[in-house]
Amino acid sequence: MIMNTAANPPNDTKWRMSKNVLNAGELNGSLTLIGPGSELEPETSSVERVIYVAQGVITAAFSAANHILQTDDTLVVPAGRSLEIRNSGNAPAKVLVMSLPSRRRAETPLVVLN
Repeated sequence: MIMNTAANPPNDTKWRMSKNVLNAGELNGSLTLIGPGSELEPETSSVERVIYVAQGVITAAFSAANHILQTDDTLVVPAGRSLEIRNSGNAPAKVLVMSLPSRRRAETPLVVLN
């Protein structure tokens, strides 16, 4: 049997770990483990973002509103909005943050006149 010997830091220590898990052109994603009482720095993005909570409970703050998200909840954050993610729970939270490609405007179809 393989045992996990890694331990989380004490609850009074703020911590977070992040790993890029997707980088396909303009589509990017990172998986972040956020310790209790910790937060991700507020960030404004020029593209739309999708927040998926894989485990735990977080507060996502944007547009002067707090959104409480639990395991398996998803939140779409429009481009240009500042987003802050906090873990105010007692256990670590796993959060996937994906930045979506810019939406491209449909090009005007080419019309050929004879």
